[in-house]
Amino acid sequence: SENECYQLLADDTILTWDGATYVEQWCANPIWCFYYLMINNRFGLGNYLKTTDYTLAELLEESQYCEEKVPDGLGRWEKRFRMDVVIDSPQKALDLLVQLATIFRGMPFFTDKGKVKISIDRPADPVQLFGMGNIERGSFEQQWNSKRNIPNIVNVQFDNQDNYYQQETIPVPDTASLQARKPISTENVRYYGTKLSYA
Repeated sequence: SENECYQLLADDTILTWDGATYVEQWCANPIWCFYYLMINNRFGLGNYLKTTDYTLAELLEESQYCEEKVPDGLGRWEKRFRMDVVIDSPQKALDLLVQLATIFRGMPFFTDKGKVKISIDRPADPVQLFGMGNIERGSFEQQWNSKRNIPNIVNVQFDNQDNYYQQETIPVPDTASLQARKPISTENVRYYGTKLSYA
């Protein structure tokens, strides 16, 4: 079925999977790297989390999204997300997971059933519509952020693999805002990937 296939980047070959067999081997798919970090007893959170805390079918779906072929901005193709990092110093587990999740626009969270779910910020069908008919009176509060607080230049810091992994910063401008002569507002973010196209 479609949920049990991966497409090779090199030649678009479709690889099928039996839907049940998982193999432990090297990969750069951020979902599976993230999952392994969560369940590993030696360097991860395996002493605190169990493999049963994860819904593998949902992880598979998110991993396939990471594998999809997208343009790299230079006339070639690349996988949507990949994880190329070195973790060489102790960090708080939650901080590390949140940092690594930025690589694939992910958000790890616990469900109401105590399971760990990883969700990628991506287009999806709405699952709930909120309106006056289904909100309890007095329970809803709405706030709006000032447009002045929305940056029109984001400076992205990353370790560039094409420059011996030197730390670099690239500006990503909101061209429409700048052309409209809106005041310059910048924000600095740290991206934990290693490719300019991903940053």
